[in-house]
Amino acid sequence: MNFAKKVNDICFKFIWNFKPDKIKRHTIIGSVDKGGLNMVDINMVVKSLKAAWVKRLCEGDGSKWCSLFSSVTSQYGGRAIFDCNFDTRDLNFASHVPKLYRDKLTVWQELHSKNPSTVKVPIMPKTFFAYLILHFT
Repeated sequence: MNFAKKVNDICFKFIWNFKPDKIKRHTIIGSVDKGGLNMVDINMVVKSLKAAWVKRLCEGDGSKWCSLFSSVTSQYGGRAIFDCNFDTRDLNFASHVPKLYRDKLTVWQELHSKNPSTVKVPIMPKTFFAYLILHFT
């Protein structure tokens, strides 16, 4: 169990005095006018922080940490991977891709698959090329 899930569980157990939940967690996270408590979902906070990292990566030309990501993920298309629809289970992330980057890519893929309209770049030759790299290497 990851840290964010543990913190989330502790918060919800505190609300219900360490007894089983009486209202679905999704409802409690909702706004007060919809019957919720405006409670923070720690898992979503962590995911949003990881997704925000992707934006900084794509805008950070010339910095060393961006170059590191590009070199580590070069066989998957580097930063162009964020323009593609991909499934991290299809990618063969060997030990050469650090867990930090695997986590970022997994969160991006998860959020992108739920909100495909957020992609601003249509499928172009470079993304098709990245698709070929992703699926045939």
